[in-house]
Amino acid sequence: MKEDLKSKKVRKMSIIKNFIVIEPGLVLILKKDQLLTEDELLHYQREFGEDSFTVKKLKK
Repeated sequence: MKEDLKSKKVRKMSIIKNFIVIEPGLVLILKKDQLLTEDELLHYQREFGEDSFTVKKLKK
């Protein structure tokens, strides 16, 4: 049972965190290899511009 709960948590985390920062550019808030949710990504894109940093979508 405990392993099932643990694997569900891991799966849920991988679903929630969909993007990884490849190049933070001049956005000092972001760090290379930082995980972002889609909501966080959209927030930073609105605040700093879509071309200000580079992310890669993680495979599910």
